[in-house]
Amino acid sequence: MPDIEQKIEEITGLISLLEIYLKLRRLMDDETSDIDDFARVIVVDPNLSTRVLKMVNSAYFGFPSRSTASRARSI
Repeated sequence: MPDIEQKIEEITGLISLLEIYLKLRRLMDDETSDIDDFARVIVVDPNLSTRVLKMVNSAYFGFPSRSTASRARSI
């Protein structure tokens, strides 16, 4: 799987769109927003999705199996 990991590293070079940032900013300012609201925005952005999955799948969290975007949302 080194090829996949290399491709993921290349993806992290992408920048997130201003639109995504603004949506997340609005959610942060809205006291009624929840994790599902954030997940719906993050999952459509390849850069943010990749970064979140890298964090969730890191040794720091120590989960027994690798997470997918939908599973990461529930953690």
